[in-house]
Amino acid sequence: MSSPLQQKPRQPRRSPSDHRYRLRIDTAGERGIVALVDRHQRTVATRAFSIDPPSPGALLRAIDALRRVRRLRINSLCGIEVVPGPGRFSRVRLGVVTANALAWALGAPLVVHGHRVRIAAPEYGAEPHIGGVDNDRTK
Repeated sequence: MSSPLQQKPRQPRRSPSDHRYRLRIDTAGERGIVALVDRHQRTVATRAFSIDPPSPGALLRAIDALRRVRRLRINSLCGIEVVPGPGRFSRVRLGVVTANALAWALGAPLVVHGHRVRIAAPEYGAEPHIGGVDNDRTK
C-alpha cells in the first residue's frame, strides 16, 4: 500500500465558478433583476425580486441566491454591470449604490451602457419630485 505522499495529486474538479461571470444589476423597472452574464454576453442565470418598497436586503438576498445557485464565489466575478435608469429615484439609487460598492470592494470593473466607468451615476429621467414640498422659491 502506498503512502499518501506517494499518490498522484488529484485533479481539482471543475465547477461552474471556474468560469468568469459579470453580475448585472437592474433596479430601474417595476421588479428588480440580477443576472450573471458570461464573456459572450449570454445571460446564464437570473433572479427577479420585489423592489416595492426598495430594499437593500432584497437586492443582496437576490445576489446571494444567484451566487449560490451557480456555486460562485462573489470574489470571482470579473465585473459589475448596472442599469443606471431611467426609473424611480429610490429604485435607481439602490442599484447604482450597490453596484458602486460591490465593484469597489471586489476591485472589479464597473460597466454602464457597455463602457467601463469609475463610478456609476444614476439617470432618473426627470427632476426629483418630493411630494408636499413647493420647490419654487421665487414666489
